[in-house]
Amino acid sequence: MAKSYSELANERVSAANGVDYAYRDTGGEDAVPLVLLQHFRGNLDNWDSALIDTLATTRRVVMLGRLAVLPEARQRGVQFPAGADAELGKYLAQAIACTLDRPAIVQALFQGYADVGNGTPFAPAFPATIGPPAIPQRSKNLKLAKELLAKGGVPNGFSAPLLTEALAEMPDFAQIIQQSARQIGVDISLTVETSSKYYGQAVFGNSDWLDGEMSLVNYGARAVPNIFLQVPLQSINAKTGQGSWNAAHFNNPTYDQLSKEFVATPDLTTQRRLAGQIERLLLDETPIIYAYFYDWLVATQKDITGVYPAITGLFLWNAART
Repeated sequence: MAKSYSELANERVSAANGVDYAYRDTGGEDAVPLVLLQHFRGNLDNWDSALIDTLATTRRVVMLGRLAVLPEARQRGVQFPAGADAELGKYLAQAIACTLDRPAIVQALFQGYADVGNGTPFAPAFPATIGPPAIPQRSKNLKLAKELLAKGGVPNGFSAPLLTEALAEMPDFAQIIQQSARQIGVDISLTVETSSKYYGQAVFGNSDWLDGEMSLVNYGARAVPNIFLQVPLQSINAKTGQGSWNAAHFNNPTYDQLSKEFVATPDLTTQRRLAGQIERLLLDETPIIYAYFYDWLVATQKDITGVYPAITGLFLWNAART
């Protein structure tokens, strides 16, 4: 078996009845596979990898579900510690960001079921997000990337380790980062760890995630961007617990103030005004690279109506069997 279930990509097939199905396929090449169907509120991520991997050692296993797509803010972030000179450090992070072909990444990893990211945690799914064209879209530009390396004091490139966890597409994305950076002379050594090893105790000094030089992390999904704006990006304050996920050691008083104002206001117009300022600031500082926001695929039965995908499961507002 080449990959663990947790590393398998979602595949898609169109059936003769016109219904699109999502599935994952692993194990041997048996003529008759073991087909597993999810429970009513489940999706393909609900299967226990250890169970599927064990079954797949002796036979082919196919996990199947009806396909529903929910645009979300599920995201991965590449964190770059600023080091002693934050100004030089941001140029190096920008350089790596400019090597990434985001539309190609979305297609390769998600078959298009994701939104292109733009260097901030403001996903298109959030009403407050400004985004392109008002905020310039960062795109692949190797000439600019090399100029940024020179600004950062390393015109011939540099070497750095990148840590991530063995979860879904993350090892594949890490390899894309590694290959992309190589185009400008940046040598990235990649280490993929189990989730327990990667996160450790999830506190500074006891976590490969938080203590690594470069780290690719899973931020999951939230209904509002508040958590994304707070714990990974606000300045670290051990007394208050602020910035407890800030592996980049990003320290920007202007950002701290803007993000706190955003979280405090319930008014969408004010949120959008603040969001625009935050997006421009983060695009310039680049403490974290957000290359994409991937959709959530949910399995439902075709004879059930009134089922609405939501971040934490299925919302059964007026569910009924037809």
